[in-house]
Amino acid sequence: ELRTLDLEALSHEELLDIAFRQRGRLADLQDLTVQHKAMRSKLQAAQQTMEKQAAELQKLEALEAAAKAAAEVAERAVRLEKDNAQLQAAIDTLKDQTAATPSQDDGSSARIAELLQQVQALQSQVDAQAASAESSAQPVPTDEGLAVLQDDLQTMRGIVAASEQQKTELQQQLQTVSEHMRHMTAECEGLKARAPDGARHAALQQEIEDLRRELEQSQDSRHVLQQQLLQAHQEELAALRQELKLAEEDREAM
Repeated sequence: ELRTLDLEALSHEELLDIAFRQRGRLADLQDLTVQHKAMRSKLQAAQQTMEKQAAELQKLEALEAAAKAAAEVAERAVRLEKDNAQLQAAIDTLKDQTAATPSQDDGSSARIAELLQQVQALQSQVDAQAASAESSAQPVPTDEGLAVLQDDLQTMRGIVAASEQQKTELQQQLQTVSEHMRHMTAECEGLKARAPDGARHAALQQEIEDLRRELEQSQDSRHVLQQQLLQAHQEELAALRQELKLAEEDREAM
């Protein structure tokens, strides 16, 4: 806006007024830069929190794998126990039949004894498999593990919501700065038609030139910082959404 002004055509009071307002604008931009740096620190803290959450999710995935393995072992143990019960019933039946027919000597007793030996051998094999299954079983995760997973998912949702709120606040601040700059442009346009007056015209003109350069540098720095913050924020939101999606899929799978 200052490039459009004819500084030599302005009065001493007008140059003082412009210099005073430019100092205020520069202070506002410096405050905004400090706020942006603070917000970037918050985003970095959120990133660190998300990294911790990712490590927790890896632990939960390991817990889920252990739960699946334990469920498979438990199912196998149930099947073996059922087979064992059936074999025991067959043994009892054969023993009863042997006891009920002691006088027969047509080879059936020998056949029954052979069947008993086969059944007992099979039972021993089933018992050995059941013992192996029990020794390799892993602890089944309790309701506490599922509660931890739900808490982690809720925490991730909160982080996403906070990031969205930070983005909204940043956009509002940038809009406020734009409105201030438009207002300053309108004020400068109103001062262009006034006549110059005063003995300190040259000194004030040099001071305004210095303020103009500082303002341009601050605007350039603010623009670069704005782009960096917005890019970092978008990357953070994308990572948060991906982590939340994966966590919800893991919870549904469990």
